[in-house]
Formats: sequence, C-alpha cells, structure tokens
Amino acid sequence: MTRVLAVVLGLALAATGAVFAGGGKLVVATDATYKPMEFVNGSGELDGYDIELMRAVGRAADFEISFRNVRWDSIFTTLLAGQCDAVISTITITEDRRKRFEVSIPYLTVDHYLVVRADNQDVKSLQDLAGRRVAALQGSTSITVLENARSRYRYVVVPYSDFTGYVADLVDGRIDAFVAEETVLALNDTPEYRGAFKIVGDPVSTERYGILVRKGNTRVLEMINRGLKMVLQSDEAAAIGRRWLK
Repeated sequence: MTRVLAVVLGLALAATGAVFAGGGKLVVATDATYKPMEFVNGSGELDGYDIELMRAVGRAADFEISFRNVRWDSIFTTLLAGQCDAVISTITITEDRRKRFEVSIPYLTVDHYLVVRADNQDVKSLQDLAGRRVAALQGSTSITVLENARSRYRYVVVPYSDFTGYVADLVDGRIDAFVAEETVLALNDTPEYRGAFKIVGDPVSTERYGILVRKGNTRVLEMINRGLKMVLQSDEAAAIGRRWLK
C-alpha cells in the first residue's frame, strides 16, 4: 500500500512540475564567493542579497529551496546537466543567455565601476590604465566590456575564476584594478578589507540581474517569476536591499 501511494504521489508531483533536481526541493546553484551578494558567512552558511532574495521567492511562491555552492566556471554546465534547477549568482541578463537558458524577470539593476585601491591617486578611468593590469571574472559581462575596450586603452586584461582571487590580488598589488558593481564597496566594512577600495569614474556598464533556468523548463520559470513578482512588489525586497546593498 505504501509503495503504491508513493508511486501515485510521484506521478502527481511530476504532473504539476514539482519534481526538482533535489526531489521535493528546488535546487539553486550559486557561486558563494561574491560578498555581499552571495557568500559563506562565519557560521558556514550561505548568506547575502541573492540568497535572502531567493529564499523570499520560495516562501512567496510556496516551494522549498536547497542551495548548491558551485564554482563560477562550472555553474552554467551544472544547470545544463540537470544537477540544479536554477542559478542565482549576480548573473547579467544578455541576449546570448536568453538563447541558452530561460531567464527570469530582472530583480536588480546595477552600475558596474572600475575599482582600485583606496590609496590609488593615479587611476580615474579606463584611459588611465595603459600598460596596467585590470581584472574581471572569466565568462562575465565585465570581462567582455574590458576586452572590447582593450585596444583603445591598451591595458592588460587578467581573467580570474573567482571573485576572492582578484580582490586579494588588488590589495596585494598584483593587479591595478578590477570591474565590479558598486555593491562591492560593502567589503570596506569587513575586518579583512576595511577601507581598502574605492570606485572611480563613470559607470563602465549598467546591467540587470536575473535567475537562470534550463531551456524549456517553463514550469520552474513560472514558479520563480510568480514568487519574484510578489517579493519585488512588497516591502521585503527593499528591506533585503537595505541590509546588503549599502
């Protein structure tokens, strides 16, 4: 009787699109190295703007979430391989990504800036970087922006596989700048990097972030968009922003 009931329940869940990569929970991948957006806190738990927002989306749309911490350089293949149901990791919405994945409604619009050490008085914009080393995350839209302007400003583009690597290298003087959203200045409030960075010049780009789902998985996309709309239209999204986007 129990086995029959389990089979019937499984078929019912499949019919409603509620069977996820994690069984009864929506498995969401993130690269938790990008404070304050997604990171591992002092208690060893995932935390940050994207994490809190995604949890709020799950509560609003009434589905459970299980997070997977996945390196940036394999996060898209993890989704394509069906090892997760969705990805939230400060992912910019682009036409290329719309072709490869289902993309949620935008949940945040941010400006990306050139970031230098706080004691740097020489670099004010990209044109001051001739002969210098500037970093961004490999496979990100920021590195595409840098590559497109490299011949004009004659700097050296240094790709990194994770955010923490180039943050540490800027502090240690191994690179001269990196490109990131202005929320990166939240690092200035941490014991490790207190007051270490500043942004300079005008925005390098303005980008919108979205949540990715496998192509054709419209059931999961609809669930996420339903919850996301409710959160964005409530006071909760603003409260999450105040906590993390200083």
